[in-house]
Amino acid sequence: MAFTKATKTKSRARIALCGPSGAGKTYTSLRLASGLGEKVAVIDTERGSASKYA
Repeated sequence: MAFTKATKTKSRARIALCGPSGAGKTYTSLRLASGLGEKVAVIDTERGSASKYA
């Protein structure tokens, strides 16, 4: 059996958020994304509902 040193690799999170209307899914998604320190883009399919978080 051979042992190798563990190395940390860059990985991407795959997250699914579910909940009823008004539960905060959009807000939570944007908070998580902004915490990554990169640019964030939103594709809003709810007739502009995400604009209140701009």
